[in-house]
Amino acid sequence: MDAWLKAAADYIPRWLEYQMRQSGQPGCVVALAHKGRVVLEKAFGVADVATGRALTPRHRLRVASHSKTFTAVGVMKLREAGLLRLDDPAGRATSTACIPAWRRPHSHNCCRTAPA
Repeated sequence: MDAWLKAAADYIPRWLEYQMRQSGQPGCVVALAHKGRVVLEKAFGVADVATGRALTPRHRLRVASHSKTFTAVGVMKLREAGLLRLDDPAGRATSTACIPAWRRPHSHNCCRTAPA
C-alpha cells in the first residue's frame, strides 16, 4: 500500500471517532477502496442505542442524499473521459440488462443495434 494511502487509512478511523464524539452520532460505517480493492472497512459505535449492540460493517444504513454527491462526481469523471455528454439522455449511459423487461418503457432504445 502506498505511504499516502496507509496514512489516510490510519487517520480516517481516528477522525471519525472524533467526529462521532463531537456530534453525538451513535454509529458510522466506512469503506475505503483504491484501484478496485477495499483497503479499509470498519464500523464505529452502536447499531441499537437501547441495547448497545455494536455496529458492524455488514449493517445496512440509509445513505439518503449523500449518494447524489458520488453520482455527480462519477458523471463528471465520465464526462472528462469523453464517455458521456452532460446533455445525453440518462438511458444512453445505462444498460437495460438490470431492468426487467416488463418494466422497460416501450420507447427504450438505448441498446438497440439497428433502427426500430
